[in-house]
Amino acid sequence: MLWLYQGTVDGKGQFTGRSSGSSDRELRVRRRDRLRRRSGWTAARQPAGDEPAVHRLSIGVVTGQVGASKTVSVRTVLHGIGPSKHTVIYLPNPMIGARGIHEAIVTAFGQQPSHLGSRLTAQTGLALAAEHEERGRTPVLVLDEAHLLNYEQLEAIRMLTNTAMDQDSPLSCLLVGQPTLRRTMKLAVLAALEQRTALRYTMPGMTSAETASYIKHHLGLAGRSDQLFTDDAVTLIHTTSRGFPRTVNNHCLHPASPPSPPASPSSTRKPPSPPSPKSSTELPLETRC
Repeated sequence: MLWLYQGTVDGKGQFTGRSSGSSDRELRVRRRDRLRRRSGWTAARQPAGDEPAVHRLSIGVVTGQVGASKTVSVRTVLHGIGPSKHTVIYLPNPMIGARGIHEAIVTAFGQQPSHLGSRLTAQTGLALAAEHEERGRTPVLVLDEAHLLNYEQLEAIRMLTNTAMDQDSPLSCLLVGQPTLRRTMKLAVLAALEQRTALRYTMPGMTSAETASYIKHHLGLAGRSDQLFTDDAVTLIHTTSRGFPRTVNNHCLHPASPPSPPASPSSTRKPPSPPSPKSSTELPLETRC
């Protein structure tokens, strides 16, 4: 559902599927494949389904643990969509309030946001409708760290999709966050938003074989062709990291960090304390003059 092209991805991260044959499409495919190769993207990391959420004009929710490569996966998908048919609005920081979301959308379309809240809400809806109906481009709103969104912001997102007497939505919205986002959307007060959600996907951790391939892939990017980690070390890295790429990176980089030099015996020796000043009455008798 999240994938944007009919096709598959092989073990080397190469995309195989239908292509329009245009130079612009080929350029986007090469750029996307290059990003997949550098990030270690595999077919197992691809959400199931062929129909993309951005084409369905609906809301999608992608969740995963910290370091599960949620942002990298979404960025890979966004690199593959055509700018002639989609307008991507990416918000990496949700701590901007509901007004901040409206202002970001209006600004993305080259307009000046209104200072009044009621006018800004109407201005946002008109800008989205004009982009979709007049220019023929689908606005794609992507909110990263969406588990930090509050109730007011989630309701504002729902209202942006509630146009044309609930028959059509002028945009596609993708919420990307940690697993707490799923629990938040299960609340009864957000039932209307939950019913409008067409895509729900949880990013899994890599398998043991994928972790080994991931480590080998990044070692190759760094110029190492030999086996730097033993099989037991790779198994231990996978077990402790639970297959999450960021933790795998940290475990692999930790032994490469140079140890701190041992302290020399002279540096550990306690410096002598300065002599305490003595009064003139404590001086020897022959020094008193």
